Amino acid sequence: MIKSKHSHEFDKLLTAYKNARPALMGRAATMAVTFFKENFRRQGFLDRSLEQWDKRVPGSPSHKPLEINRGVLRRGVMKKRVTPTQAVVGVDPSIKYAEIQNNGGMIPVTNKMRRFFWAMYYKNGGSKVQGKSARATKLNEAAQFWMNLALTKKTHIEIKARPFIDDSWTLEQEIFEMFDQEIYKIVNPG
Repeated sequence: MIKSKHSHEFDKLLTAYKNARPALMGRAATMAVTFFKENFRRQGFLDRSLEQWDKRVPGSPSHKPLEINRGVLRRGVMKKRVTPTQAVVGVDPSIKYAEIQNNGGMIPVTNKMRRFFWAMYYKNGGSKVQGKSARATKLNEAAQFWMNLALTKKTHIEIKARPFIDDSWTLEQEIFEMFDQEIYKIVNPG
């Protein structure tokens, strides 16, 4: 067997790379979490370009940007598992609505939801007076929005997809660039 005079240098580089891998994967996971949380500020999903979310329905209850009422979903984006070969980022499993927000879908209209819609109607200035005078009263946009939801004949409501976490070309490029820089430091120390 012929042994190269540089084989010990190669072994040192390989060892340095193996030692750096866990830290690199941890940094990649941190970059992904930050990137996905930024999608909330961007009000859309950044892949090769920004795919803006649909704007709020006129008269909807909040003046704040989509998905940022309390920030629960944004704060729920987290590292789930990091190993020397893999970094997995996801959403806290206790946030039940995360999947439907990210992917869209249909949710059933229940009696409990209708009670909530009526409560929000009253909270937003809807009148408890019944009869002709109540119908003649002009409702503000928020009260009208909640009343329409409470009175809908639909059995399901469509939730539009507002992706915030998925494969992203831009994120992959940022991670590749970070890996390139760190591997260059390993190969060319000092």
